[in-house]
Amino acid sequence: MSAQDFGVVAIVIPDGVSDRSNGARLVNDAYGFSLRASGIVRTLSSNNPSGFDIIQGLLYYPELDRDDPCYNETRPLVPSNVTTRAQIPLGNYPLISVAPWTSVDCVQSYLEVMRFDNVRAGMFFQNDNSSDRPPAVSDHIWSLNDGGQWQNDNRFPVYALPGMFGSFILEQLAQYSGNMSQVPYGNELTQIYNPNDTVRLYTRMDVSSSNGIPPLWIFLIIVLAILLAVVLVTSIIMHMVQRRQRHALQRRVANGEVDLEALGIKRLNVPQDILDKMPIYTYTSKTGAPLTQDTATDRTAEPETNSTDSTVVPPTTPNGSLTREVPFSQPTCPICLDDFVHNESTVRELPCNHIFHPECIDSFLRDNSSLCPMCKKSSLPAGYCPVVVTNLMVRRERLVRRMRQRRIAQAGQAAAAANAPGPTMPTPIAAMNRSVRRMSTPFRSRPHPDSSAAGAHGAVAELQPIGDRRQTLNDDMPPEIRAQGTSARRAWRRERLARQEASNYNEQAEEARAADVARPLWRRVVGRVFPRFE
Repeated sequence: MSAQDFGVVAIVIPDGVSDRSNGARLVNDAYGFSLRASGIVRTLSSNNPSGFDIIQGLLYYPELDRDDPCYNETRPLVPSNVTTRAQIPLGNYPLISVAPWTSVDCVQSYLEVMRFDNVRAGMFFQNDNSSDRPPAVSDHIWSLNDGGQWQNDNRFPVYALPGMFGSFILEQLAQYSGNMSQVPYGNELTQIYNPNDTVRLYTRMDVSSSNGIPPLWIFLIIVLAILLAVVLVTSIIMHMVQRRQRHALQRRVANGEVDLEALGIKRLNVPQDILDKMPIYTYTSKTGAPLTQDTATDRTAEPETNSTDSTVVPPTTPNGSLTREVPFSQPTCPICLDDFVHNESTVRELPCNHIFHPECIDSFLRDNSSLCPMCKKSSLPAGYCPVVVTNLMVRRERLVRRMRQRRIAQAGQAAAAANAPGPTMPTPIAAMNRSVRRMSTPFRSRPHPDSSAAGAHGAVAELQPIGDRRQTLNDDMPPEIRAQGTSARRAWRRERLARQEASNYNEQAEEARAADVARPLWRRVVGRVFPRFE
């Protein structure tokens, strides 16, 4: 670091005054020496026990003892009549020394003299340095080969001056080392001041901010601190908002309001322990073989219904229990397309009331998808959320939901526009026509009353009639698979259905990813805190 301000002036020390504060005064600028500089002094040792912000004192050269080997070595670098301690008037004056930095031994000798004279500060210069700044403090030329111990041994600050500047100061010290009449402009000075007074050079260094931080850096640190505080507060707010959104989505998933798999956001499977809780029955058909006496007795205990043509009876149910009616006409397993055998086929019933072969539906739900192959309703129980909801899932669920709501609204507007010119049908007749259409298409999948809002999107698609699907699969089935028997055919159809479901899920997932990536960058950033801007 460097001193902010450095100045050398000539002062008059009145005869008989032992303290600069008692009468010392500056020489007239027209006749005396005055020098001002800034930023040219480097700090070699920052020891400042007194804590002075302003270091000032009389300049002098710390003359070595004539018996010292360095005396003859350094003498050519110093003017012969330079101001030494002997030329300083007696009294309590603060002293600042100036000396050349030569060999290690000579510098140590200079420091020893400075310690003996109790200087307030010491200044060195490299005689061969011609730059306007002294070498950097980290330069090896300032090393005394003691690991910096010399800085701890000398309890005063040490500074470095440019080489030419230090030599110039010594030359001026040589001119201001005699009596009043011998200094420059001595004749004029004797007419102004007492001829018995003494003129010496006095230096003053402002080191109050030499080791501090420049004002520009202080401003940059304040700005950086403000930015960090803003980023920290924003990060905390974003974390709290996103945490609230994750909990809200997790609660909606647990309540069955959202189906992440139907939206193409997260692939889900049904664990084996949940599969084991789903009921298994023996399939019976009203149009099949004659029922046993017990079964016939049980059937007479319930009213006849025309909406179904098949029922299932628990195989372990004791005689006298009620039969269970299936609300769908399902004589065939929708996965393997094999017909259920009356009083022989074992079927598993899903929460949506669709029935399947256990070997077909168990592997499908456990390894491929948690959605019913018929109605696309989740087979997971209400309140069961097997995944950890992430911020990405929250964003994609919100985007997909809005996108599908927009499509439904656009489709409704298009239908309304198409039906606007025609005559309106009375409400009872329109309702009756809708009922007839629903009854005439038994294979159309309809949303279950307890299904999720997301699952309803997959339930609006018509399913291909089982007879047509069976014929298509039989045409595509390899002859060697067909020749291996029923188990091989079922396994092949299960694998084909799993591939189709995986393909459908991948399409939905790609649609969700595309909707997420297609947003502008500013919407992605702002939407993390304010979802309405997404």
